[in-house]
Amino acid sequence: MNRFHRILGLAAAAAMIGAAAPAFASTSVGNTQDLGVGATIAGNCNISAPTALSFTYDTVVTNASTPAKQSTSFTVACTNGMTVALSITNGSNAGKASGSSRAMANNSNYLGYELYSDSNDTTVWGGSNTVSYTSSSAATSQTENIYAVVPAGQDAAIGSYSDTVTIAASF
Repeated sequence: MNRFHRILGLAAAAAMIGAAAPAFASTSVGNTQDLGVGATIAGNCNISAPTALSFTYDTVVTNASTPAKQSTSFTVACTNGMTVALSITNGSNAGKASGSSRAMANNSNYLGYELYSDSNDTTVWGGSNTVSYTSSSAATSQTENIYAVVPAGQDAAIGSYSDTVTIAASF
C-alpha cells in the first residue's frame, strides 16, 4: 500500500503541473516588424611619435666631406582594409638651405638636411613622395623607417639648429 500511495501521489502532482502550465502552442502573435541593425566603421589611423633625430655636425673635419646620418622609426595602425599615403612635411624652414629641401635653423643660419624613405638615401620622403600602407588589421601596426642625412660640406655657423616636420596619413 505504501508503494501505491507514492505512485498515486506522483500521478496527482504530474496532473497538477500539466494543468498549471500555459498553452504556448496555441498563443497567436499579431502584427510583426523587423528591426534593422547596422554599424558604420569610420576610417582612422594612429601614428606613434618617432624618436627625435639628433646630429653632431663637424664642419671642419668629419662632415667636411662625409654626410652625417641618423635614422628613426614610427608605427602606424589604421582601420582594417584602409590604404593610406604616409607623408612628411618639409618643415618650418623649407628651401632655406641650398641643395636640400629641408633646413634646420639657428636664428638666420641654416643647416640643410633630407629625410628618405629608403636606407640607400635615394627617395626623399616629402609631401608629394609618399609611402603607401594598406592595413590588414587595426590590431596590427606597421613600422616605417625614416633615414635622415645632413649633406657634407655645409659651412654653418656654430650653434644649435632645429626644425619640426609633421608625419601625416592621408586617406
